[in-house]
Amino acid sequence: MQRVLLDGGVATELERRGKNLTQGALWSARCIQTDAEELAEVHIAYLRAGAHVISSSTYQAFVLTLQRELALSPHGARALVRRGVEIAVQARDLFVAEQRQAEPHSPEKHARFVAASTGPYGAFLADGSEYVGKYGGQADSVTALKAFHRTQIECFVGTRADLVLFETVPNANEIQAIGELMNEPEFGALPYAISLQCRVSDAGCSLLADGSPVSAVVTKLVELDRFGSTRSLCAIGVNCVSPNDVKRFVLDIRAGIQEAQQSNTSADPTHAHARETRAFMAFLASRTNDARLPFVMSYPNSGEVYNAGSKTWQWPYLCSQTGDFDSETNRIEKWRELQLSSGAEILGGCCRTTPAFIHALGD
Repeated sequence: MQRVLLDGGVATELERRGKNLTQGALWSARCIQTDAEELAEVHIAYLRAGAHVISSSTYQAFVLTLQRELALSPHGARALVRRGVEIAVQARDLFVAEQRQAEPHSPEKHARFVAASTGPYGAFLADGSEYVGKYGGQADSVTALKAFHRTQIECFVGTRADLVLFETVPNANEIQAIGELMNEPEFGALPYAISLQCRVSDAGCSLLADGSPVSAVVTKLVELDRFGSTRSLCAIGVNCVSPNDVKRFVLDIRAGIQEAQQSNTSADPTHAHARETRAFMAFLASRTNDARLPFVMSYPNSGEVYNAGSKTWQWPYLCSQTGDFDSETNRIEKWRELQLSSGAEILGGCCRTTPAFIHALGD
């Protein structure tokens, strides 16, 4: 399997470049309206670093949040979400055009893709619930969570995004809701990936933030996709976690995938991709001799954690286990080692990772 590289942190990279994203509940989504040029530059920086996939700055661009924060109409809010996707698409197109001009005889080398990013219901609440996974009451129901995500996915239909990326999902019912929704006829042709918010239990097992066993949740999700007429689930992974934990998470995600595949041994693993016309799905299939999807992805944080008291980022994870990481070069190298040893086919970064982190994965 040839590695597929995602981008790194978009919001934290914008902050590193001097943007203040702390006002309100939009985070980097505010830049779609106020700093589109800077946002495009961040997308291009990740592409130049070697990313095959960049994600739109729409993680917290929820229609209701945009209406409230920016005084937009429902139509205007949906248009802004689509604009966030288009900024990423235009950045991708510019980069690919430059590369094809420089190397016109190697078009296959220049395939790059855009993921339409969307966060969990907890990100809409903007109270840290995505790291707890328990929304409470009716909000925890599959029905309510399907209705919530339907509004966002509808914004992505008809855009030039290559896939939908559900990020930092902490809740088993929410994962089921997404799986059911993406198998509906309206959305079934859209490739999608889902990244989980996980923690390691005292017994050393991977749990969702809500306490559900990761492997069992993954098995159920894969089974939802496998019995659809068109398989669209291209990857399952983990993000916004310590890089020290990703190997454990990857092992348990893969175990859940394999359990689902073994329970349906009559299925032809290459059937869904033999005549694949969706560009990103075909790209993934071309990177391996084994056409079975979904692949496993890992995009942890840099290793820093946020200290709410001092309002600064600190380095307890990497430093506590491995010694001297005063230099950025050493920190990136250790992060790279942890990522490459995780066993995931798709690698990238989350909070506080930069283009330098992604470049290191391609070395």
